[in-house]
Amino acid sequence: MSRALRFIRSSQGDSDKVSLSLQRETTDELLDELGYDEDNVDDVDLGIHTGFSRHTKDIDDDNRLDNHPEVEAAVERLKDGVYDHVIAYDDTRICRDDYYFVIKDAAIQGGTEFKFTDNIDTESLAFRVKRVVEMWIKLQEIRKSKAARKRRRENGGREGTPPTGLDWDDDRHGWVPDDDFEAVLRVLALKDAGYTHREVVAEVDVAGSTGTVSNIIERREEYEEQMLEHGYTYSDVEPAEAR
Repeated sequence: MSRALRFIRSSQGDSDKVSLSLQRETTDELLDELGYDEDNVDDVDLGIHTGFSRHTKDIDDDNRLDNHPEVEAAVERLKDGVYDHVIAYDDTRICRDDYYFVIKDAAIQGGTEFKFTDNIDTESLAFRVKRVVEMWIKLQEIRKSKAARKRRRENGGREGTPPTGLDWDDDRHGWVPDDDFEAVLRVLALKDAGYTHREVVAEVDVAGSTGTVSNIIERREEYEEQMLEHGYTYSDVEPAEAR
């Protein structure tokens, strides 16, 4: 019986516009066209990952694609001829640097064909030039991000992704309220009025899920410090009817 291996991966940063949900949706359609059902598909779903390997400098060992256990295992299965097809949205979902050709060589050994939802001629010169350009752009993003994190550490700045309702200041040193900040204050006000998490989600678009509501509540002290610093009050938001 035929079997397929599907790669799903996205990168942080502005240069990667292909969402994980779009990849899953379009590859599902391709798998269906090729006659596969979910029992005959193995996923290497990496979520957010750099997509780079030992073939690229400046990549931490922990973030290398070729160090990922799911990728290592998949490459061995490709060599063993387990799969008929490798499926992905495009070639960069598999890998961004020359480790792609290591994976492709394993597929050739096992007699596996590559299929992409985004039609690509992987043998053309244009393909190779495009791959080099995209790799260079992404590497610049990674290097800039690492340099910014280093500067923030040296200067005692914030680390990580800003929470809901906050964004980086102009110097990318600390966090400041963004357009969703008042919605976050309304979440806190509704919780103080006795609303359940699910009721808050129904009332406030930015809440999104009960998990987001929990995260906002856990950061109440941070949000209230931002309120004082930037002149917000709970009176700035729609009053919450007590439950």
